[in-house]
Amino acid sequence: MGLSLRTADDGDLDCLAEMNLGLIRDSGHRSRMTLAVLRERFVRSRAEGGSFDIFEDATGPVGFAGWREEDTQADPSGRHVFLRQFYMVPERRGDGTARACFDLLARERWHPGQRVALDVLDANRRGAPSGAAWASSPIPRRLRRTCNGAVAREARAPA
Repeated sequence: MGLSLRTADDGDLDCLAEMNLGLIRDSGHRSRMTLAVLRERFVRSRAEGGSFDIFEDATGPVGFAGWREEDTQADPSGRHVFLRQFYMVPERRGDGTARACFDLLARERWHPGQRVALDVLDANRRGAPSGAAWASSPIPRRLRRTCNGAVAREARAPA
């Protein structure tokens, strides 16, 4: 597949904002944030400790991930990774790219056995197949699922 991963820098802010807009649209959110506002959110999030990585192949960017390490009581280490955003461009969905990118991210950025938490929105039907693919990942993880405005419930995958 020829995928690579690199840390996003200031030159990637427009690209990140465009992909984030795609993620917002996929989730069915009615946000009217402009690209400029989204761009500023990336700047602010990085300043607050967020990490952003871009996935690329020979054609250019195919997706991105936004994540941070956080304190948690759910893991004996007291820390976990919270994967806040994970996005694949539409033309690369369903071909195994998302799974390969997730595996690359886990290998390159996180410690073996590190717990990864992510929010899965029921409304994001386009993202559901990727989430299902991660369910068979060997990385222990906790999923927090928001159910259409209902109280969030937590489901823990088998370790």
